[in-house]
Amino acid sequence: MTITTFRPYARVDLVQLLSRRSFATLSASFALGMFAQVGAVAHMVTRLAPVLGTVEAAAALSVTTASAVIGRILLGAALGDADRRVVAAANFAIQA
Repeated sequence: MTITTFRPYARVDLVQLLSRRSFATLSASFALGMFAQVGAVAHMVTRLAPVLGTVEAAAALSVTTASAVIGRILLGAALGDADRRVVAAANFAIQA
């Protein structure tokens, strides 16, 4: 069993971070992903409420939100030294 040691990243100030193209494209892709997810959740309530009822539609929304949060936490924990851009692309492909 190998134990990996923590290697801290070099500190970057906000201006340097915002000027990096890699940060901007990764942030934009996650912003668009969140935009789509919020839209899907909003439509989910209006579609499910007449069929299931208000309480069951709310429960389905809660399960969906909890799954999204748990998935993000697990992905962050499992990421390790992997390329964040490749992992993000795979994550979006799985969700599509």
